[in-house]
Amino acid sequence: MKKGSIIILSIMVLAYALITYGRNTVWHGDIELWSDVITKSPLKSRPYVGLAKGFYNAGNLGEAERAYRKAIKLYPGNHEAHFSLAVIIAERGDLKGAEFHYLRAASLAPGELGPHYNLGNLYFAKGDLNRSIESFTSALAIDPLDYDSNINMANVRVSLGEISSARSLYKKAVRIDPSRPEAYMNIGILEMKAASYGAARKAFDKALSVDAGNAVLLYNMALLNIYEKRYKEAEIFLRMAIESDANFNDAKDALSEVLRLREPAR
Repeated sequence: MKKGSIIILSIMVLAYALITYGRNTVWHGDIELWSDVITKSPLKSRPYVGLAKGFYNAGNLGEAERAYRKAIKLYPGNHEAHFSLAVIIAERGDLKGAEFHYLRAASLAPGELGPHYNLGNLYFAKGDLNRSIESFTSALAIDPLDYDSNINMANVRVSLGEISSARSLYKKAVRIDPSRPEAYMNIGILEMKAASYGAARKAFDKALSVDAGNAVLLYNMALLNIYEKRYKEAEIFLRMAIESDANFNDAKDALSEVLRLREPAR
């Protein structure tokens, strides 16, 4: 079986998140509370941020977006509103609009990690790898020990073919937080691509020891077994991946291929 007949390896990229690093946690996102505050102080920007968070947590992204835009209209220097608005409009696919508001947030609060981190993700999604590197470099200048920034900087380095640099960043991430699976998994993928299957298995086993139900990890472990022609083991891991994520179509496709390969032995 040709390796290319199975889905390409998945290097995990951490997704956009409604987070800034070091954000004031006083906001509780209670819609009724902040609606009452707005009634009493309709020209203040900060209560609209609280209201927007309440709508966001309730799943009402349209109202959350309107509240963030109102907060910005009342006070264009509200960096938190710019950042959170960018997250929402990025989620609906408006990367150009999200980029504008992330850049505004970054210029208004240059010491906040979140805007730089999410710009790195955004540029990576757009294929602008040089600007992605610049953004993650800015994030890491703020916090060199931020796990997610190190992981995603490594992912960009992989895309640029800078494997040695990527491996060093993944190993750094392991040292930062050995309780998370992404760095172990991505090290395993690099080793698997290099046909260092023993090293790949060791890395995947370590990742599974901290996150046994991770569907992407189980899928990549299955691929390793396919490459080593251990089709029975591959079938087990693919079934586990599908059980963990019933919508994991790549795993379903791989399972169909593995079952076809195993047919003569059945």
